Amino acid sequence: MTQRPDNSGKKQGGNTKFKPGQSGNPQGRKIGSRNRVSVMVDQLLDGHAQEIAETAIQKAKEGDSTMLKALLDRVCPPRKERTITLDLPSLADATTIPNATRAIIEAAAKGELEPGQAATMIQAVTGHLKALEMGALEARLARLEEQAEG
Repeated sequence: MTQRPDNSGKKQGGNTKFKPGQSGNPQGRKIGSRNRVSVMVDQLLDGHAQEIAETAIQKAKEGDSTMLKALLDRVCPPRKERTITLDLPSLADATTIPNATRAIIEAAAKGELEPGQAATMIQAVTGHLKALEMGALEARLARLEEQAEG
């Protein structure tokens, strides 16, 4: 939660109209209510959905590429992510990171990974490298502090 500026109470007299957690319009639209336009469209389509769907399918069959794309996007939307299997070397220490990134790049070059997947995996490996580096720095700092105290 952010802190309020020191001067906010002075300008507003310390008594603002809206309190934290209070809706600006408590009598507003009820949860689950629908937009008027959506309701009107549903009423227009009511009873004609089957006919409209058949017309759309017929247009797609006749070669209307826009209609075909619209139908395909609804029937089978593009996949966002898929599980991938890739053998990577152990990421136990920073010396193995170059081998891991090489394996990812080679898999992408062979078409085993999509470029976006390869980029995501390299980001994950880079994040792991940073975690390893932070762990090593913490251990080194602890040793130096111990030597300074001793």
